[in-house]
Amino acid sequence: MDSLLKHILNNVNNNNYAIIDIYGDLGNLKEVGHPIDWHKWLTNRFFGDAILCSTFNNSQIKTILNNKEDQYFINKGIKIALIKIPDDIDTYLRRASGASRNKINKATKNGYTCSLFEYDEYLDDIYEINTSKKNRQGKPMSALYTRSSHHLRRGGKYKNAKYYGCFQGSKLVAYIMGVHLNELLVFNQFLGHKEHLKCGIMNKLIAFVVEKNIDNSTIKYINYLTMNPNDKHGTCAFKRHAGFKNYSCFFKISSHHGMPPNTL
Repeated sequence: MDSLLKHILNNVNNNNYAIIDIYGDLGNLKEVGHPIDWHKWLTNRFFGDAILCSTFNNSQIKTILNNKEDQYFINKGIKIALIKIPDDIDTYLRRASGASRNKINKATKNGYTCSLFEYDEYLDDIYEINTSKKNRQGKPMSALYTRSSHHLRRGGKYKNAKYYGCFQGSKLVAYIMGVHLNELLVFNQFLGHKEHLKCGIMNKLIAFVVEKNIDNSTIKYINYLTMNPNDKHGTCAFKRHAGFKNYSCFFKISSHHGMPPNTL
């Protein structure tokens, strides 16, 4: 506990932490989706512990977490790459790098637009995006992505997901499947067509997701896995330019949701 307390205080003192409730007042879990599965993913992916606030004797942490009856999952290992939802899009653009802003402008000048879309209405475009590159991030594309467009159909399966798309005319050229977990929006899928990547479509799409959620009173943070602080190239560099920062997180797991820790 002492080492965990030291780790947490270090991040608290550096203002490098986030408090996120991934459950909220869900009511009907079966209707909303699978937040319990996402909790398991967070625990496994970020080496976390579930700890009652009352376990900590430190007054600084108690003040931050406020309610001693709540339980929190705490990532004590790998930090989490987040964008904090700003008050306006200009604030986000200032936080992003100049290189990212240039790419957003390039995509706009080349006529690319962004909007929400219905996944099953763009299966052929999605298949074309998925198969436009044989390898991504140094790994072959999973068979889940390369199946024929007919097998990609979802039929409204994921009720807590929204699909954000970048278009050239009426053609979808990049998309994000964003899973909404109360205060956290997770990039579950994020792919762009190989032939359009140099046009800044991915930067423009992230800016669009941020802008669409500024007026969302629930979403506080956007997550895109992790960033290795020592990796200056590839996906980590892209995330950094796009405004993601590393955080230690308190994920709230309140007992009033009727899901005690041993059921998670």
